[in-house]
Amino acid sequence: MKKLTVVILFLIICSQTLLFAQDETPWEIYSKGLELLLDGNKEAAKEIFQNISENYPDTEAAAKALEKIREMKNEVDHSGIIPFYLGTMLTTTFALTTIPIILDTENGILLGSTGILGVGSGFYTAWLLSKEKDLTLGHDIWIEFIEAASLTNFQLFYNVFSGQIANDDTAEKINMGGMALTALGSRAFTYFSIIDSHPSGGRAFSVANAYAWAQYYTWTTMGLVIESKNDDLNNLMAALIPDAAAVGMYFLWENLDWSLQRTGLITVSGAGGGLLGIFLNMIIVESFNSELSDRLKSSVVMAFSLAGKGAGIYFTRNMKSDSHIRGYNKAELFFQPSFSQGAAGFSALIRY
Repeated sequence: MKKLTVVILFLIICSQTLLFAQDETPWEIYSKGLELLLDGNKEAAKEIFQNISENYPDTEAAAKALEKIREMKNEVDHSGIIPFYLGTMLTTTFALTTIPIILDTENGILLGSTGILGVGSGFYTAWLLSKEKDLTLGHDIWIEFIEAASLTNFQLFYNVFSGQIANDDTAEKINMGGMALTALGSRAFTYFSIIDSHPSGGRAFSVANAYAWAQYYTWTTMGLVIESKNDDLNNLMAALIPDAAAVGMYFLWENLDWSLQRTGLITVSGAGGGLLGIFLNMIIVESFNSELSDRLKSSVVMAFSLAGKGAGIYFTRNMKSDSHIRGYNKAELFFQPSFSQGAAGFSALIRY
């Protein structure tokens, strides 16, 4: 009997929650859509406006909602258009000019023709892919970063396994062809994966930044501090560690809740710390009239760089995050008691 009572009570609460959700007027729902739109969450706002037009078709709120939907369709954010055009043009030009190399020909007409075709197809492709589409800075950072990281990984793994290819000419063709396919494939895959979303530019930049710094620290550690002579191991570490750093930063982003500006300042702090390490090495060499080993100099520069990044993290701790600046909020669920005449229950509020 107790179990039945709990089930009945739960059904009553759920029914009252649904009732109160239905009690919202079209204008109240419309105002929520406006709040989401002001926060930069266009997709969620568009969905709310669409629901109003479908559920309350003959109301003034529905007419205003349809007007907002039309405005949103006409408002295209092209803040990332310039680097996108440049990156697409360079990618297609590089990919097509590898054809003469793979065909093992030095014909200037063929090389020039593929180059012209690459430039033209790059501009046309960029225009076609950005036509009536949002192409924000966040979109472009993701596209350029994934392409760059994919090319780097391909080259690093190629360096490991290229020794197994007996013919150097064949190895070179495989390298050029693989790089061309990697550039085109990674760029296309990233574009179609994110173009219908509204990615945070701060998150994209932070992931790319973590990858770049991890590359520097990995090569410095393996080549200068540890002085590893195993090229295959060095290349594998340079492929795996930066990838892990990028993935880790991607998933840490929501917990850290940083912004593009804060990540930029931390990067500057890390670079400033590295410069301090370089200048300190100069002072030590001159003061003690003795040359430091490459291992010691590299260790000093890397330690100061890490210290600079730590200082940057500390001194920028009070900066506003992306969730406050642009509305990239984490999802939060609230339950609150609701009362009306002759009924009681709970209402659920989801904020994102």
